Amino acid sequence: MTNPFKTLTALLAFGLLACPLLAQDEAVSTDSAAEDTAEPGSKDKKKAKKEKKAGKARTAVGQALEDLEYETDARPNPKAKFFAFLFSASWCKYCPPVMEMMMEEYPKMKKKQVELILVSPDSAANIAQYVKKYDAKCPVIMSSGAAPKLSSVPGEPRAESLPGIMIINGKGDVLFNGHGSDGKNWESIIKQKPDKKKAKKGKKAKNGDL
Repeated sequence: MTNPFKTLTALLAFGLLACPLLAQDEAVSTDSAAEDTAEPGSKDKKKAKKEKKAGKARTAVGQALEDLEYETDARPNPKAKFFAFLFSASWCKYCPPVMEMMMEEYPKMKKKQVELILVSPDSAANIAQYVKKYDAKCPVIMSSGAAPKLSSVPGEPRAESLPGIMIINGKGDVLFNGHGSDGKNWESIIKQKPDKKKAKKGKKAKNGDL
């Protein structure tokens, strides 16, 4: 015959053991539910924070360049500290040596946070052949078809000659604008301070022309 006292004691002991386990399961379940509820908001906040941080890292020139149209898959680094615009065309007899030189310099430039962008007045078909001929890995813009135009970029990149090169910092301050052959001096050029007086003078002259 079963002893009622022993049975009651066993049930009480089981109940005492089971209560903490149930409480722990309920706590875990509650925490999981809270995490599930907070997860979408947390992800959105992290994503927004990441995008904000990336936005701050981009320079004014880098952001403007993101809106331009490119002839190849290559895109400029929006976080670069300096930007060199190489103006060159397939029909320019003085351009080949400069193209060869600058394409060789491009990997070195990238390591120094300098982005090179080829700007050409050629047609899309000619640009494609030109890029292939010199194995150009840099971003390429067709100057006659870029929308919006280069004038929307701080510093308003423009050619003084063909071949020509214009080097600006991330704010759009012009450090150099001249013959393309001077592109070989890009390392010393990026160490120079922008000529504010010259920039203001050029801006006034342009506004006067309008």
